[in-house]
Amino acid sequence: MDHCMVDIETLDTRPSGVILSIGAVKFDFPDLVDLEDTFYTNISIASSLKAGCTVEGRTIQWWFKQSKEAQAALFEPKPKGFQEALSAFRHWYGERQLLTWSHGSNFDLTLIDAAYNKLGQQPPWKYRDVRDTRTLFWLAPGYEQAVERAQVREMQFVRHNALDDAKRQVQWVQTAMRLLKEA
Repeated sequence: MDHCMVDIETLDTRPSGVILSIGAVKFDFPDLVDLEDTFYTNISIASSLKAGCTVEGRTIQWWFKQSKEAQAALFEPKPKGFQEALSAFRHWYGERQLLTWSHGSNFDLTLIDAAYNKLGQQPPWKYRDVRDTRTLFWLAPGYEQAVERAQVREMQFVRHNALDDAKRQVQWVQTAMRLLKEA
């Protein structure tokens, strides 16, 4: 696998925010069908606060408006400690350099980067390997219409479940890459 899609759920939108869960999928181009090499962990709020992470009231209020399935996913499997969860993610990610994607250039990977910095560590990816889905989608001609036709957004995923969001984002990338190749 040459690529990794990462998504997180948080209790704050600032880089210092508590990360509730990390979901990730390794994948290749052009075959994006295999989404089996996955990672998912929940992180203990208490251990994150102890590490110096922050909580934002508006984000907590936002979570109360999300589906019961999304809320339940934050506690199953049982949350790991802050350091344990980040170590598990590093182990799953491995030593191989991967192009590491997120849905937006300044949120998911920025918060994970800040979390590793709290531990005195670098994230498992290299800064030059970071990729942004939103820029890709903007470049792909007819992307919005193609996604609507393919009904990618209607597939059976739980919105705001980090792993489900990462899988859905890989499918969106597949659509955008196909459009760019056809252009």
